[in-house]
Formats: sequence, C-alpha cells, structure tokens
Amino acid sequence: MNLEFESVTLQAIELDKRKKIDNEKELREQLEKLQVELSTSKTLRISLEEQLLTKEKLRKFMEKQLMEKDKKVVFLEKQLKEEKVARNRSEKERGELGACWMQTKIVFETLKAYFNDCKERTDMSSRVKAELESRIEQYE
Repeated sequence: MNLEFESVTLQAIELDKRKKIDNEKELREQLEKLQVELSTSKTLRISLEEQLLTKEKLRKFMEKQLMEKDKKVVFLEKQLKEEKVARNRSEKERGELGACWMQTKIVFETLKAYFNDCKERTDMSSRVKAELESRIEQYE
C-alpha cells in the first residue's frame, strides 16, 4: 500500500509538474501574443500619429490657401468697386460731354449763320461799294 501510495503520490506530483509546465508554456504563448499585439499596437499608434500629423499639415496648408483666396477675393471686390466708380464717373462725363457737344453744335450753327449773314452783308457791301465807285467814276 505504501508502494501504491507512493505511486499515486508520484503520479500526482508528476501531474502537478505537467500542469505547471503546461501553464508556463501557455503563459509564455500568451506573453508572446501580447508582445506581438503590443508591437502591432505601437506600430498602429505611430502610423495613426503620422496620419494625424499629415492631416494637420494638410489642414494648415488648406487654411493658408483659403486665406490667400480670401485676400484675392477682397482685392478683386475692391478692384470691382473702383471700376464701378470709374465707370459711373465715365458715364457721367460722357453725358456731360454729350450735352456740351450739343451746346457746342448749337453755338457753331449760330456762329455759322452769323458768319454767312456777315458774308452776305460784306458781299452786298462790296457790290454796293463797287457800284458806288463805278458811279463816282462816271461823274468824274
């Protein structure tokens, strides 16, 4: 019985040793899996940080582009206002020039009529003068 007890005890001890070895082996495997997962997580975290950095750079670039576009829009709006003012001024001046042209044309027509009248009088005076001179010559 002693032998049998020793055999059972030895079997129990050996079973305990196998369980410990199996547990150690399982723990090592779990440790290796966790180390792989940790490495993967670190790699993933680094990749995500790089993506975040890239997106931040892209966001800043886009903000800069947007600010430049805004400046250009403000510049073009200012230029458009200046051109509208210049066009209004030009249209006003054109209207004034048209009125001035009409007034000048009326004055020209009046002066032309006056000149023609003077010319007719001068021509008449010249004829009268010539006629008078010819009569005077006849009396002389």
